Formats: sequence, structure tokens, C-alpha cells
Amino acid sequence: MLEPRIDDYPELKAQLGKARTDRIRAYQKCTGRRQPAATNLDNPLQEQLTYLDHIPPAVDDILTGVIALIPTGDKPLSMKRLFTMLQCLSLINTHEVQRMMDLGERHARKYMQAAKIALPLLIRHFNKHSLPPAIGQTQTSSSALDDYCPGQFTDVYAQSDVN
Repeated sequence: MLEPRIDDYPELKAQLGKARTDRIRAYQKCTGRRQPAATNLDNPLQEQLTYLDHIPPAVDDILTGVIALIPTGDKPLSMKRLFTMLQCLSLINTHEVQRMMDLGERHARKYMQAAKIALPLLIRHFNKHSLPPAIGQTQTSSSALDDYCPGQFTDVYAQSDVN
């Protein structure tokens, strides 16, 4: 018996929107297999990003800047769909993006190009600023203030006489 697919329910797709539909489609269709003779990006942030329920402001800024760099013509890239792609796919290649987002090859290549640019920037950002721990992991930060403020501000606060 065939399993129902999200694409079989157009009214539900319209209610959910493209990014949420992409998330469901990723779990239904994407295989996570490497494509020979293609660019395959390993996504080391996928496990941690999966558990974020909103887009952090710094990540929003990075993804918005990356999308502005990619010339797309008629169909602009969606920042929310790009974030959803980074949340759902542990291995990113054009074929997986096509299956997840139900896009043509050329538009999927644009998202792939954006992911190539965004991943190193996001990794660099999360190396400097703590990423919320994935479920099952413990918080490595020494205080709750470190989670919300960069180190230079917490150092200034610790050196001041304000109690």
C-alpha cells in the first residue's frame, strides 16, 4: 500500500506554506545519498538547527546577505526555505534539494549555491557564539549570560562594580 504524500493534498499544502511543506517532503522523499559527479555538501549544523523553532537574528542576517548575492531573475530565493533546507538535510546536493522543494534543476542549483556560501559563514558564526545544544546534549556555557551576550560584554560586566 502506498503511503500518502504531502503533494496529494493541495489544500493542506496551501495552508502549511512552502517551508513547512518542504520539511514534510524532505522526510518523505529525501534519501541522503551522495550523488556521483555532483557537489555534495555535508551539513554539520543540521542536528543542532533541527531543534530551533525560530530563526535566530544573526542567522537571519547571514542568510539574507547570502540570498542577496545570488542572482535569481524572476524567482527570488526564500530565506525561510533555505533555513528549512539547512535544518532538514544532512547531505545537501541538487537532487535532494529538487526532491525536497519540488523545484526544477536550475532553481535547485541556486539554493545549492546559497548553501555553499552560507554553511562556512554559519559555522564560523557558531564557533564564535554558542549554538543551543541539541536534545540530549548538555549546555557547555558557564552561565546563562554567556548565551545572550558575546564574551566581550560579559567580560566588561564581570569587571565592573555593578552588583
